[in-house]
Amino acid sequence: MPSPQELHWLLFGAVAGLLIYLSGVGAGVIVVPVMVTLFGVPVSTAVGTASFFSVACKIAAGLSHIQQRNVSKRLLKAFLPAAVVACLWLAALISLALPNVWPQGQSSVELFLKLLVLAVGGLAVASIYVPHIKQSLMRLRIRTTALITGALVGATGTGGGVLVVPALIAEGSESTQRVIGTSLIIGLILSAVTALFYGAAGSLNLPMALWMTGGSLLAMPLARFIFTRVSGQALTHLVAALAVLALLMLASGLVRSALR
Repeated sequence: MPSPQELHWLLFGAVAGLLIYLSGVGAGVIVVPVMVTLFGVPVSTAVGTASFFSVACKIAAGLSHIQQRNVSKRLLKAFLPAAVVACLWLAALISLALPNVWPQGQSSVELFLKLLVLAVGGLAVASIYVPHIKQSLMRLRIRTTALITGALVGATGTGGGVLVVPALIAEGSESTQRVIGTSLIIGLILSAVTALFYGAAGSLNLPMALWMTGGSLLAMPLARFIFTRVSGQALTHLVAALAVLALLMLASGLVRSALR
């Protein structure tokens, strides 16, 4: 019989998996803050666990996009090398190097990661509603965007979607379906790199990740049902609202810690 904690993980995984299926972009901004604030998971462990969960959720969707030829090899070649190098470097630095070289600085690293998650989350939400920000992201060179994206995913497990999709759209030579499919594969690979390094460092709650993955699989039939009946704009507003709520919870926790 599952414990109450395991049932909470299962339910959380169902909600997070639902958001990943329906929106693709934005769910990662919700998962890490909620893990930190509601479940009391250290930021580094939340990043590793969320990355593992993201990989598990995206494998089936990625295979589906590949079968439907919704993945551009040209865009993958242009984007992935720089993104993977940056992701490897940041993930290795934060998960493996810093704890050994600067063990007394773990609290500072945790604070930096929380602030970075807040900044990336705020950028993700702002890019939805502020055209100027979205246009600015689209004007970045694709390799510059790749480096920034890889660094953000390697450090926080979040922030990929908000930068990848505008960058690929700005290339202007692929359909929206192929941009979405390609961005999902990019996110899958970067999340796998992050999960590998954080897992090797012990910053991974595997039981939590597995229960969450089970919850996401249970939610898939409902996700498909909603996807065919709710407008894309409504889904975007829902994800943005939940992201804002999760980020406010994380910010509130930081303020309470500062006042103690």
